[in-house]
This record gives sequence, C-alpha cells and structure tokens, in this order.
Amino acid sequence: MPALPLEVLMIIFKYLKPIDLLQCQLTSKEWYTASIDHLYSEIEIHTGEKAQMYARTISNSSHLGNRLKIIHTEWLFSMGRYTEQWDQHDILNLISRKCPNLLQLNSAEQELSFWIRLSHAASQGHFSHLQLLPCSNTRNLESYLFTALQFKSSLKHLSISDKELCHGTDLKSLGVYQTLLDQIGEFKNLQTFTLAYQSDKQLTHFNDLIEDCPHLQEVSIILAPTEDQTMIMEPVGVSIYPRLGIRKLECNWDIISTRNQVKYVIQKFPNLQSLKIKSYYFQHGTPARYCPGAVVNFLRYATSISKFDIDLEVGEPDLTNLILELMKMKYTCGDIAVSFFESRPHQNKVVLKLEATKKLTLWFPLIQENAFVVSSWFKFFSEIGSRIRSISFDELWEHSRSQDDLLIYPTSVSEDFNEIRIDLDNIFDIIRDSSSVQELVLNLKVFRVTASSFCVPPNQKVNKLTVIDTFDSDVSVLTELLRVVSVQFPNIKQIHMRQDEFNGSITLDMSYTHLDLLTWICEDRGLEIDASFEVYIRYKSDKRTKFYIGSATGLLPIKSRRYKLEIRCGSLCFDITCKSLTEFRICVKSSPSCNFILNF
Repeated sequence: MPALPLEVLMIIFKYLKPIDLLQCQLTSKEWYTASIDHLYSEIEIHTGEKAQMYARTISNSSHLGNRLKIIHTEWLFSMGRYTEQWDQHDILNLISRKCPNLLQLNSAEQELSFWIRLSHAASQGHFSHLQLLPCSNTRNLESYLFTALQFKSSLKHLSISDKELCHGTDLKSLGVYQTLLDQIGEFKNLQTFTLAYQSDKQLTHFNDLIEDCPHLQEVSIILAPTEDQTMIMEPVGVSIYPRLGIRKLECNWDIISTRNQVKYVIQKFPNLQSLKIKSYYFQHGTPARYCPGAVVNFLRYATSISKFDIDLEVGEPDLTNLILELMKMKYTCGDIAVSFFESRPHQNKVVLKLEATKKLTLWFPLIQENAFVVSSWFKFFSEIGSRIRSISFDELWEHSRSQDDLLIYPTSVSEDFNEIRIDLDNIFDIIRDSSSVQELVLNLKVFRVTASSFCVPPNQKVNKLTVIDTFDSDVSVLTELLRVVSVQFPNIKQIHMRQDEFNGSITLDMSYTHLDLLTWICEDRGLEIDASFEVYIRYKSDKRTKFYIGSATGLLPIKSRRYKLEIRCGSLCFDITCKSLTEFRICVKSSPSCNFILNF
C-alpha cells in the first residue's frame, strides 16, 4: 500500500488527541514529521508539574520550542501560584528564550510580576511575533496598556477592557492610556480593537482612533455610563469616510441611539458581515436611551447584514409601530417569540431582540396591572401574519436559556422563588389561544398540576416538550406533569428533560404517547463518572414490558430482578411507560464520554 502524502497526513492528524499523536510519532519518520507541528504548536499548561515537564522538553530539544505558536496557562500566573512555583523554574523567561515564534499567550488572570517579565522580554527582543496578549481586567489594566506599547509592532489584537463596567478604573486618570491612544497609529498590524469600560462618550468620539488603524477588520466598543452620567451628544459635522475593510462591529445601543450616530454607523461601515448590538437592561438595570426614528433607520440597515444579533430597548407604546415597520422591510419576522419578566412598575421598557435566524424575540415587563397583555399580543401577531412557534414557562433568571421561546412568568412574584406557581390548566389556556405553537418548555418550579388540568381539551399541534427539573423540584411534579402531557398533547413526538442533579430513579409515565425521541440531560457539573457509566431501563409499551441495561456500547436485555437490585443500590434507573419509543439519548454535561444513544 503506497504511503499517504504528507499534506493528507497533516490534515488527518489535526483531529487526533495528543496521546494519539504521540503514538503516531513512533510509527515512522513520515508520520513523525506530519504530527510534530500538531503536537507542539499549541499547548496547555495548567499545573506546575506540566510546566516543569515542558520546561525540560524545550531545554533539551530547542527545535520543539521553535514550533510553539499558542500557549494556554489559565490561572497559573495569578496571585499566589506565580510566586510559589514559577520563580523557581522561571517558565516565562525560558519560553521567551526558547519559543521565538509564539503568537498567542493566553492566561485567565495575572499578577504584576507577570507583566513586568513580559515587558522585559519585549525589551530584550523576545516574543517579536506575539499577536495576542492575555486579556486585561480592572486590576491589571495599567500594566496591560504599558505592555501593549512594548509589542506595538507585532500585536494584531488589542483589548482595553474593564470587565466591572460599573465600578472600573477611570481611564482618563491613566497617563499610559492617553499615550497608547497617541501612538495607536504605530500599531501597524492591528486587526481587532476592543474597548469596554465606563464612559459617557458616543461612537463618533472614537472616529479618529478608527481612522488611525488602517488594517482594522473588527471593532468592539462597549461603553456604560454611570447613573449620574449623561451621554455627551457628539457634534453633527464629523467627517465620515467609509471603512470598507471593517467586517465586524459590536457595540451597545447607548452609544449609537441618536439619529447622528445611526447615520455614522451606516456610512462608516458599509461592508459589515457581522453586527452585534448589546443591551444592558438585564445586566445592569440601566435602561438605554431611545430615539424612535433612529431605531427604524438602524434596523433597515442592520437586517441587510448576513449575520446580526441585536438587543434594543423601546417603550411599550412605540412597540406596535416598530413591529409594523419591520413587517414592511425585506426582513420578515415569520416566527415571533414573546418573553415576560418581572419588573418594577416604573421600568415600562420592552427589550427587542433580532437575530440572523429571522426570528424576533420580545421581552415585556409583566406586572399585575398589565397581565392582559399576553392574549392581546397573541391576537396582534396572528393579525399581521406572524406565528408564535414555542412557549416557555421558566424562572425569572432563566430568560437567557431559551432565546427563541415565549417566556411567561407569574404576575405576582414573592421573594421566595420556591413559592412561585402557575396552574397548569392556565398554561393550557394560553397555548390554546395560539394555534401555531408547536414547542413547549416547562420549569417544574413555576407551575402546579391540579385536577382540572386533565379536563382541558387536547391540543393536536404541540409535538415537542422540554422539561427543566431544578435541584430542589418535587419529583412527584414531574410524574404528574408527564401524565397530563400524555393526555393533553397526544401528538408529542419529542421530550427533552434537563436536570440539575443526578437522580437515582426517574419515572416517565406517558401511556398515550408515541415517542420518536426521548432525551435526558444531566447538567450537574460536579458529577464525576467514567466511560463505564450505565443506566437501567424498565420499558413498558403496548406490546410488552422489558428490562435493559444501556451504555456506550448499546442496549442489552436483562432480567427484572437485576433492575430491582439496581434501584435499591441507587443506580440511575428509568421507568418508562409509553405506546412506543424509537430513540433514547443520554447526555451528562460533566462527562462527554458518557453520552450515548439507545435505539429500541
């Protein structure tokens, strides 16, 4: 058999794990040559032991250090770890001498001595190809800026970021920040520029900075004014020269909310391929400023871009006109999702979300006085030809989990979230008002099953159900819910269960349901299990009752006494009753190797 070309081998080896690449190196010289770049070009050093091993490797074999392009160190250079272990082995100085081709140095958090050594390495001519520094934060921002100036000839990515936007450093007080802005034109290779900090400026304030960077391809400017600040209105007469090479823009609505700023964005960035506009309503509770005419003009521009993700805030009285304007555009909101979140009465704002998936999501504040808004908006959407495809009933802090769903919360919210409950028959009434709903998401903590839940007329449309079972949910609620669902939604074909913790025995009683797919997802990140993970299943269908053991190798029949024994031992057991089941998927987030599919 003829040997594969080197180019083909390199493509294949790109998908192998390091342990497999080490075995490949022992096969032949050709395989050694093809695998060595993949094995040593990008490394992760998360422990002191690994750092010592890599230090010995590049000290004894300098050609391996020459191949290093990207290094990930996570928390190893943070306070407490650096002084205790790294002074002894001096890994950073060693890498600067032995790895001249390093492009990216990634680290989660660093202490001051890390930046001092990095700046010293630059003064000695080391790391001359470095394109990306570790991310800055509030504590090390000044050190980051000073170090960036030392690498201005090679850096392609610059991020001036104060992650604690509401409590961060005032950059105006940092002389090194002004020095960097004055010398930004000397960053000849800069392609990505990020600003994220506390400020009262608008986007046009940074026009000169953008112009001084001729090779920019991506711009991200996120500014958050404090509660006592007001955005400074930039002058109208700023000259706007289009930047055709910039393909990606990210910013927040505060800095582009006026007509002049929207005009600037449209003319300045005519060739955008990706646009992301953030809203800080949920994150910081400070509503963005709103200019009705600017929103409509901006959306006409934004929805013409191939990839967009936009969060805006509008006043509820203006929302109807805004949606009607959207319907007139080329952009069509065929599927609409409406979300309701608990809000103070004076915060009467609506958060509008548009995505390139052609879906429109709206978050409404829901208070006792305007609870009727649910049915009225359902009617409005049906009249303009749009459809509500999915509805979700979830907890207040879960709104980000289901961005394509209709999210409805209780109209009265107590401080103890365990007391929040909606009658299940009320949920069915809401679903009945929208004939296009096909998907339903239910959190077990926000509703209760009553006797009248079984008396509601069946819904033939819904075919997909997701159940969110939090760690303190009542197990009996899940059992009762599935019984009701089996009666009320006879055409359900898919059921997905998300649980926050490992539960030894789970009963799924859906006697009237033909299931194509059943999924169980365990989101307990602290759960530690190995590849030998097994589940035990009692499957009762129309025809028979059988017992199985399921694992990554497949589905095997067992005796009933084995199943009963495993229940007593606390193993993960599923008692499934349904008319038929085609596929059962097991997913454990903490152990991807334990994910498998069982076919009945």
